[in-house]
Amino acid sequence: PQGIRDLERVLVELKRQGLAIVFITHKLHEAIDVADRVSVMRRGRVVGTIDPERLRSATRQEVQTEIVALMFPQDAASVAQLPELSEALAPSGQAPHPTGPSLLEIDRVVVPGERGEVGIWRPLSLTVHAGEVVGVAGVDGSGQGPLAEAIAGQRPITAGDVRLSGRSLVHLDVRARQRLGLRYVTDDREGEGLVGPLPISLNLLLKRIGTAPCWRYGFVRQDHVEANARQLLSTFGIDVDIRASAETLSGGTMQKTLLARELSFNPSVVVFNKPTHGLDVKTTVAVR
Repeated sequence: PQGIRDLERVLVELKRQGLAIVFITHKLHEAIDVADRVSVMRRGRVVGTIDPERLRSATRQEVQTEIVALMFPQDAASVAQLPELSEALAPSGQAPHPTGPSLLEIDRVVVPGERGEVGIWRPLSLTVHAGEVVGVAGVDGSGQGPLAEAIAGQRPITAGDVRLSGRSLVHLDVRARQRLGLRYVTDDREGEGLVGPLPISLNLLLKRIGTAPCWRYGFVRQDHVEANARQLLSTFGIDVDIRASAETLSGGTMQKTLLARELSFNPSVVVFNKPTHGLDVKTTVAVR
């Protein structure tokens, strides 16, 4: 939050010096706080603009309602009720504390940093039970990324142990961990999570390439690939052509595609690395 306030002060000072600024954001309050004019894009087009006079004369709530109506014309009324758009967030109902067995155990793990980043240099331990969500907070770059990659098998650990249902994962590669039910949703959906030129149908199977029923004797069975894609897109409410390349998708659709893939074949533990980063308010709620 303090970083956002510092950024706003910088923008205001640059504007005072006569610079013109294009500020692109998914966060409505940032647009309202900083901008002199707000334009909304949807599906590659500008669909409306709130001019300086309207921004000065309307209340914050009125401006917010107009932006939401431009962003989601069919769902504006329901989106406007989302808690992310309320000034005061009402406490949400919490599920009872889980009493299921421990599924994931991180036992005194130390993870090296790479290319000057912060790793985990003091032994870290945590346990995740069935039916439980464990949040790892902190300022970005404080070791959360290396921890997620170490659990997924994408980064080695220098000490400690990672166990899934009591079984050590330390000497297992990424694919072996996936077979045991471990999933990882990366925070880099474009660079790591999806292969841009490939169609969505194949991106939904990236971690199961070569396996039945979508492959047989080393050959792709296109009808099975597309049937799998249609089923997942329907289940996860993704409105897009299965033959469209992943690089043409919006950030929100990319993220929902990643979720569909990782949750589609019997997961037991899922590691989400910043799953709502850069998403609009409606997609953020859907992901949560």
